[in-house]
Amino acid sequence: MGLEQYIKSAYNPLKSAASRSILDSSNKANKLYALDSWLANNPANFVRSRSETLILHDLQQTQFAHPEQYCLIPFVDKLAFTIDLTEEQLEDLKEAILSSISNTEINIVGRGPASVLPNNKEHYKYHIRFTVGDNQSQIILYSGLSETTQQVRPHQRLCKIVLNPARFSSLQLALFFQLMKSCGAFDYAKVMAEANVTTIDTALDLVGYPPCLLLWDKPKVEIIDIWHNQADGQVELGTAILGATDGSHSKAYNKTTQLLLKANYPFTLLKGFNGNDINITRFERHYKTNGGKAIIIDTLEKTPYILSDTQFYSPTLLRELNKKQRKFVRQYGFVYWLHVIAKEQTRQAVLELMPLYQLHVNHQPLMRSQIQVLEQLKGIILTPCNYL
Repeated sequence: MGLEQYIKSAYNPLKSAASRSILDSSNKANKLYALDSWLANNPANFVRSRSETLILHDLQQTQFAHPEQYCLIPFVDKLAFTIDLTEEQLEDLKEAILSSISNTEINIVGRGPASVLPNNKEHYKYHIRFTVGDNQSQIILYSGLSETTQQVRPHQRLCKIVLNPARFSSLQLALFFQLMKSCGAFDYAKVMAEANVTTIDTALDLVGYPPCLLLWDKPKVEIIDIWHNQADGQVELGTAILGATDGSHSKAYNKTTQLLLKANYPFTLLKGFNGNDINITRFERHYKTNGGKAIIIDTLEKTPYILSDTQFYSPTLLRELNKKQRKFVRQYGFVYWLHVIAKEQTRQAVLELMPLYQLHVNHQPLMRSQIQVLEQLKGIILTPCNYL
C-alpha cells in the first residue's frame, strides 16, 4: 500500500472528492527515492552504522523539505467543543434526536450517566454515544451539569461534543451534523459557529523510523516525560512528551506499535521490502484552549500550527555521542536524554552543536495543508448538507 493510500486510511475525510486538492501534490509520490533507499537496508529500530545514519538523514531532510511529496499532511485526531444551549434547547435536541434517529444511518450505542464511561474526566452528568453506519468509532454528546460543577464553573456550557474526525469519512461526519441541524432545536448556524473548541489534536505521520530516531526539541518547554516500549528484546522509547499532559503539549510516539497492540485496527500497515511492518512515528500536538488562544468552530482554521516552536535535528548528530549515550537515546529519546539524563557539561556541549545539525523544515506547505484540512472540517460541521 502506498503512502497516499495510507494517509487516506489514517485520516478518513481525505477519501472524499472535496479533499482532492489536499492530496493533489502528493500524486507524484511514486518516486520516493529517499524512503526506498532507507527501507532497502532493512533498517532495525536504531541506526547500526555511519552509512545508515547518512541514509536516514537524507530521508528525514527530504521529508521535511518536500512534505507534500511524502504525504506529510496534518490531520485532526481529536476535536471537542461546547455548545451554548439552554436547558430547554438541550432537552428538545435530545428528544428530537431520539425520535428521528431510526430513519437515519446514525446509531445510538450507549447512553446514561457519564460516570460509567472508562477514564471519564468530563464534568457532565449524562452522555449519548453515536456511531455512523457500520463505523464503530464513536461520537459522544455530553449534557447536564451537577450543582457542584455549576457552582465551580458557572459559565460552563450545558452541551459538549467529542469525536475523532480521523476515524470518520466526510459523509459520515456530515450525516451526524445534519441530524443535529434537522432537529431544529436551536439556531444551528449561529450557535454552532460560536461553539467553543476546548481541545483539538493535530497529528502528522512520519513514515520509516521509530520515535527514538526522531531528534526533536521545543526549547521553550521544560516539562518532559517518556513512556517505554519493548522492541527486539530491548527497552526503547515508545512516546516522548514535551509539556504538561493536563494542558497543551506535543508528543511523538510509535504508531505502528500502538496499532499492533489493538485487536482490530482500522487500516493496513505499510510493509517494507522484507515484508516487515514499517515504523511510523506519529507527531501530535494536543492543544487546549483553556489558558491559551480561544478558538470557535467558525475560526477552526486558526488552530495553532502543529510544528510551531518545534525544531528537528539530523540523526547524524548521533555520531557526536558515544556508545553509552546512543543507548540512552534509544531507550529514552534524544530530548529526554539531553535535558534530564545528560550531565551538564555534556548537555552544554551538545546544545552548542545542535544548530549545525538542525534540519530545514518547509513550513509553508504544511501550514497550507493544515488550514485546508481544518477548513474542510469546519465546513462539514457548519454546512453538513454540502457534503451529503
